[in-house]
Amino acid sequence: MPLPLFKLGALLAKQIAKPLSKILKQKAVNSEAFRTRVILPVANIYHKFDITLRMRVLGLGSPDKVPPMTEKAAIDLGGDILAEFFVFGTAAGLILFEYFRQSSNTKTKSDAFEQKVIDMEKTLEDYMKKSSENNQRILEMSKFMQDQKAKIEDLNKQLNKLDARKNIRFATQATQTTNGTQIGKIMKSKNSAHSASEDVKNSIVFQCADDAVKKLLN
Repeated sequence: MPLPLFKLGALLAKQIAKPLSKILKQKAVNSEAFRTRVILPVANIYHKFDITLRMRVLGLGSPDKVPPMTEKAAIDLGGDILAEFFVFGTAAGLILFEYFRQSSNTKTKSDAFEQKVIDMEKTLEDYMKKSSENNQRILEMSKFMQDQKAKIEDLNKQLNKLDARKNIRFATQATQTTNGTQIGKIMKSKNSAHSASEDVKNSIVFQCADDAVKKLLN
């Protein structure tokens, strides 16, 4: 706090303490117990400390005995000291209370922010985990589709070889047979066999595709 503001605060505290000082002085006059047990001891202690400090500052050393104050002066001094102590103590208490309150609010906000960061990090971690799992499933499906494609190609090759063998067989039978009816039967049988092979091929392809779709859905 700048010095002018400190002086202004001290002056304000003294002005506020004046009414309280008057009340304490009046009570000390009316109450012997309050005067002898509170006001006078406080005044005498302060008076002794003040005289000793001044003499040491002046280089005169510590006094052997400090002359006591008059009762009226002690009441005035004790009332002023207690009043100012009460005012400054109250002000200091309020300042400390506000400081701890602000510190508590700051800590609460800091804790809330840290918890929010932790929650965001956990959410991000969950997203990353799910993304990794999805990527793994995509890789597995891609491999599965490639395997199915390879199986289909292999089946197509086998069916093509089977068709070629049947064509050769039917061609040989057609060459050796001169009967037109027999040739017609052979061609009909050839077409039926070719149709059956195509049905088998389509059934295998559809089955592989169905397996791929089920794998993707699971």
